[in-house]
Amino acid sequence: PGITGLWQTRRSENGPFGDWIRMDLDYALNMSLATDLMILIDTIRMALNLQTRAAGTGLGNGQA
Repeated sequence: PGITGLWQTRRSENGPFGDWIRMDLDYALNMSLATDLMILIDTIRMALNLQTRAAGTGLGNGQA
């Protein structure tokens, strides 16, 4: 368990819960450092993208 995972970085907005279970099971059966690094990089990329979007809309800098 951690703060991010394959589901969080690879799911579609409205993906079914069963997809989450399948991704977690596949991850558990095929764990590797390479997969963990890929998930970490995707998480950072997504966080930076959200920050860029928020900055562009004025959110997060005291403006509404």
